[in-house]
Amino acid sequence: YKVTGVQTCALPISFSVIEGTADLSDSAIASWVFDGKNTVWDEEGNLMAEIFYENGMLQGDSLYYYPDGSLEKRIPYRQDMLQGDSLLFSTKGAVLAKTSFLDDAPHGPAFSLKEDGLPLYEELFEKGLLMEGTYYHPETGKVLATIEKGNGKRGVFHKEKLESLVEFRKGSPEGLIESFSEEGNLTGSYEQKEGKKHGEEKVYYEEKPYSLKVSLQWQEDSLQGTVKTWFLNGSQESEKKMYQNKKNGPALAWYDNGDLMLQEEYENDLLMEGSYYKKGSGKLISRIINGKGTATLYNAEGYFLKKIPYEKGAPFLETDALK
Repeated sequence: YKVTGVQTCALPISFSVIEGTADLSDSAIASWVFDGKNTVWDEEGNLMAEIFYENGMLQGDSLYYYPDGSLEKRIPYRQDMLQGDSLLFSTKGAVLAKTSFLDDAPHGPAFSLKEDGLPLYEELFEKGLLMEGTYYHPETGKVLATIEKGNGKRGVFHKEKLESLVEFRKGSPEGLIESFSEEGNLTGSYEQKEGKKHGEEKVYYEEKPYSLKVSLQWQEDSLQGTVKTWFLNGSQESEKKMYQNKKNGPALAWYDNGDLMLQEEYENDLLMEGSYYKKGSGKLISRIINGKGTATLYNAEGYFLKKIPYEKGAPFLETDALK
């Protein structure tokens, strides 16, 4: 059967469905097979996109528009795969970026320009592998990074600002990834190995460039090792041991003046031992022994937050007592 209509959930959409469950539930929509032109408008009635299907597969150029009606992007599909040149246009019709695709993978030359026509990057792909690249500073035009024979660093941009630098090895992302603020300051970095976080990740304060805020240790996408945090003034805020995304081992926290706030011991995410101290006097306020007791929590300035009773290493709520 064939259904044609306009959907007015979030945005107006004109679509054609040739197969699937005749209902508007999420599961029904997931079963739909689209065919022909599908059109999307924004809330003001401006054309946003025209996307073409053939028997459920993307077929032809998907077109995306600026609010003034000018063409923004043209993305080529053949039998549900990217095939040909994907283009980004300025509102005046100039080509700002191009990436060539072969069988759904980047292949051949690619480039991106600023609105003023100066280059952001030039790249060369071979069947999905990034083999050559030159990346330019958005303001000075100087070379920021290069990739040669598949090795080097790739610049990633957003709205003509450097967003990150990604290390490549043998044409694929592998190694250090660095993130930057709009002002160009380093906001974080981590290592990746075979697509997973592996090694140390660092997060920096945006309000104080290059001042370390968080340090985490990763093992194939799992938190494993010591996690540390620092106050903006550079003094240490906390430290805890992790194993496979769970707290395991000692955990410490300090007040902003350097006084010890708490000292805990975890076993497989269960809080087994804990001592909690008042700022200034160092007085012991409460304890947890063998998973039972009370955690008394304060903020960094020493103001009381709350007390949490524990049983068997987990928070004990009033509802638990009623069970």
